[in-house]
Amino acid sequence: MKRRKTRGPGHRAHPDADLCSGFPLGDRDRGDKRKVHFPSREPLLRDCAFLLIMCLLFINACSRVYTGPDARIQPPARTASLEELVDRINRAENQPKAIKGSLVMGFQARPDQPVRHCSGHMLLSAHREIYLKGHGSLLPTFFTLVSNGREFWLHVPRDKTVYTGLLEAAYGKSRGYGIDLNLRDLFRALLPGPIEDERLVELESADPYYVLAIFNGAEKDRKLSRRLWVGKDRYRIEKEKYYNAEGSEEIEIRRGNFLESACCFFPRDITVRSDATGSTLSLAFGQVTINPEGFESGLFHFDMPEGVVKRVIQ
Repeated sequence: MKRRKTRGPGHRAHPDADLCSGFPLGDRDRGDKRKVHFPSREPLLRDCAFLLIMCLLFINACSRVYTGPDARIQPPARTASLEELVDRINRAENQPKAIKGSLVMGFQARPDQPVRHCSGHMLLSAHREIYLKGHGSLLPTFFTLVSNGREFWLHVPRDKTVYTGLLEAAYGKSRGYGIDLNLRDLFRALLPGPIEDERLVELESADPYYVLAIFNGAEKDRKLSRRLWVGKDRYRIEKEKYYNAEGSEEIEIRRGNFLESACCFFPRDITVRSDATGSTLSLAFGQVTINPEGFESGLFHFDMPEGVVKRVIQ
């Protein structure tokens, strides 16, 4: 039997050589009976295991990276008592003293009618003082709303009319938009009111919210007047409903896309839906400044334009 010659280090593999075995594929296809010695897989498995462990460590490290203000880690929800929730809602330092910003307003008179939009600028104080102007990009002013905390003025240049009256009876009507602008509901949406009597509040839990039901009247004939949905993570009033004297739903307010400051939160997106009229008012804020520098209360006043009709709302 002839002894096979050992191939030296300078031997060149067949052009069709299998990269794994180093032997020509043609030899095996022809049924070559020679024993093929494949390289050991143990080093390859060790390398794969090492790479897998390194990838897992890398992914775990990246998951902890803080990527910006919108990537804040939400604190775990905790259980709060009724007393704590009422205190947080009523605490003055948790409320903005003033808000300044630009926004887009949407008006819909009824669900079957189209939504009309306009841009605007607003300056608001916690004392129900407001300056709100609605305008188009290339068009003149649609309306100007001013309130000094006691009285209001709603100027609609298209109608050549100024609606005015006390805020307690504030119900300004902008016929140019075909929608009733209820100032009381507008302030309710922008400035959630305090809870006056904790004894008339019942606390419910409906994840992810605390639900506060507020009643009025004596114990035996009390009626639901207001309901708040407070988020368990940040204690923000994200949804609110008001009820009339008969206990029927009057308006629903939804708040979202909150802006956080050192003192408080303010929703960039607000929707007010009236169950009585079917109208919807939406406020989408762009740039917002909470407690702007140099702001002072008592700066809100209205100069009556010439040639307009004054209508007093009572």
